[in-house]
Amino acid sequence: MDPPKLACPIAVALALWLAPVCSFAQERDGASFEAAVVLLEQGRSDDALAALEDLAAQYAGRPWFDRVLGLALLRSGRPARAAMVLERAAAVEPQTAEIRLLLAEAYLAEGDADDAERELLRLAASDPPPQAAARIQQMLAAVADLKAARGLRRRLGLGLAAGHDSNANAGTDSTSFLGFTLAPEARRAQSPFIDGRLDANAEGPLLPRWRWSAGAQAQHREFTAFDAATRSEVDATLGLRYAQQSLALSGGLAAGQTWLGGSDSQQRLALEGGVALGMGARSAAALRLRAARLRYPAPQDHHDVDQWIGSLQWLTRPSWSAALQLQTAAIVGREAGLRDGPGFGRSLQGLRAGATWGADPVWRFDAGGLWSDYDDPFFGTQRRDRQWNVSLAVEWPAGSPDLRIGPYAAYAQNRSSVALYRYDRLELGVALHWSPR
Repeated sequence: MDPPKLACPIAVALALWLAPVCSFAQERDGASFEAAVVLLEQGRSDDALAALEDLAAQYAGRPWFDRVLGLALLRSGRPARAAMVLERAAAVEPQTAEIRLLLAEAYLAEGDADDAERELLRLAASDPPPQAAARIQQMLAAVADLKAARGLRRRLGLGLAAGHDSNANAGTDSTSFLGFTLAPEARRAQSPFIDGRLDANAEGPLLPRWRWSAGAQAQHREFTAFDAATRSEVDATLGLRYAQQSLALSGGLAAGQTWLGGSDSQQRLALEGGVALGMGARSAAALRLRAARLRYPAPQDHHDVDQWIGSLQWLTRPSWSAALQLQTAAIVGREAGLRDGPGFGRSLQGLRAGATWGADPVWRFDAGGLWSDYDDPFFGTQRRDRQWNVSLAVEWPAGSPDLRIGPYAAYAQNRSSVALYRYDRLELGVALHWSPR
């Protein structure tokens, strides 16, 4: 099939969106091709793509066909495939400006600012007509915005909260255990608490397609009716991230320390990694892995474990609401005791779901469950924990686009076959975030 005979330059009409779709002669498969172009003009990108893919086995590789196929892929939210098709067309017709402009748009949709800028600067130097030049400058501005967003980023967060814990000391309702009378501090103690946290994060460019990241967090929770349960934590992370079109790889180190009642309680060191893949313009999937060692001071060192956790996440923006993002995650893991004899090894599985909606304000909802089955009986009782939690937060600008503030509420419930580990926890707070541009 030869290129369809056009009544006007279809390449310009499609690439620049400056004219209606052209009519052309119905030669051989010309009618099917023309129908696909009409579907594109009507905004029915998925239907147009289906029609073009029926012809792809015969005509893929011909620039006039790849040009329209690339546009259909772009409009249906498949920029990675669009870039491959348009690169193939550009290799055959490197001087065709319309193909280059579509290719730049595909790169930009994938977040590939460098390749998009290269194509646009080449087009800007070719003395394009005024309307095309205006479109090129508009896209170059979008490239500049993307590069600015990928420069050095900083985020500082401050949170203040108050709440109530129905079992602050992991105690029991019983007054005796195995024939022994329990001291008051060993029995269940309900307590209000106040909580403060501070976190700082930064990331920036390292090499082309590579970024570094670093973060630190400190948290202190004061139980006003049971001081021995007062908890302080410090965590730090350092990582690298590589991004290529719709694929991103990440990895790093995490370390932390916990104090309970002012005394050393836990030390942790972890290796973390992940891979994320864009699935079109609206969805993404991510796999995250964590391998850690948790150590406790004597005489609690029988709690020492090696930890392996993996999660599979899915994020999507429904076509009927650009302001809504939905996410789900499945979690599996294993903790293996490091000491001989009874320990705290366990298998765990979990599910989470959440949603983010709006611009100003932004609403965030999250809910999930975690199921833990422990290896060793607790004084003859096989321990099984079922933890449920839910949270709701809202935030809006606080006098500056860089500063956001808002309240949040969180509730957690742990139901265990061992009464010692049952609790309900309610938390209400206010969070403040500063992200200088």
